[in-house]
Amino acid sequence: MRRIWAKACLGKALALDNLGDCESAARNREQAFQLLRSLVEIKGLHELRDELARAYLHKVDAAFRSGETILAQTYLEPALQILEDLVDKRGRTELADELAGAYYSEAAISMRLGLLTATERFVNRAIQLYDTLITGEDSSVLQGPLALAKGLRSILFTRLEKTEEARCEARAAVNDLRAVISRTSHPELKRHLDSLLAMVADIL
Repeated sequence: MRRIWAKACLGKALALDNLGDCESAARNREQAFQLLRSLVEIKGLHELRDELARAYLHKVDAAFRSGETILAQTYLEPALQILEDLVDKRGRTELADELAGAYYSEAAISMRLGLLTATERFVNRAIQLYDTLITGEDSSVLQGPLALAKGLRSILFTRLEKTEEARCEARAAVNDLRAVISRTSHPELKRHLDSLLAMVADIL
């Protein structure tokens, strides 16, 4: 029941964020986070660690969008530790896409902080993990996050003054995603394409 309640709070926080009610969203997000942290770290309910990692990631996203980059990185570190342990050591492969997303977030944060070596390390990890996950017919939805990761890497290439590599990477990401959309017409992929085009507009 506590897992369900915490997930409901996180879902409500996301809905409130989408409605622009940031204050109420933050309150619901914090309620879910504190509950899950207490259950895992104090009560020892380690089966809820995946939910705690998601609660951390919600806080990462909120902090990053509000420009609090260092705070976002602070929240991301424990989320990464949990997800890496669950996926790499405990075989929770169903969480691998969330680990890839966390790597992407770390790359984006590192980019904003000007840490290009860290950006390269984490964006490559995200891309490699997404590539291994995109194998089945039902994995097309992951093409969006993969394309965004490649878009971020194209921006990294521009920072490293690798202009031609940046342009090739950006064009390939856009073209690959458009090809997937033409086959699937998945609405989430179309939103990812819009984000990707905005991200690499100055590179194409």
